Amino acid sequence: MGKIVYWALVVYEFIIILAVFKSFIIYFSRNNRFSYFLTKLNFVDALTDPYLNIFRKLLPPINGLDFSPMIGLVILQIIEKLVYTNLIIN
Repeated sequence: MGKIVYWALVVYEFIIILAVFKSFIIYFSRNNRFSYFLTKLNFVDALTDPYLNIFRKLLPPINGLDFSPMIGLVILQIIEKLVYTNLIIN
């Protein structure tokens, strides 16, 4: 059970990182045909936005920079470490 929770957290962290890269690529390559395919990855935003909106309320974007993924990843890392030490090792 602990390994399932641990790997679910790892996969969710990867999805958050994918969402960050997706937003950067879409922003910086507006006239690129590659950005069209990235707009089809709306499921990434659908998975990450409910979690990241919690942190966006606490710290709104500053000059267009959204720090909620960074805060969200740190919180997930803490939870992941707790799960690993308490459920997997013990």
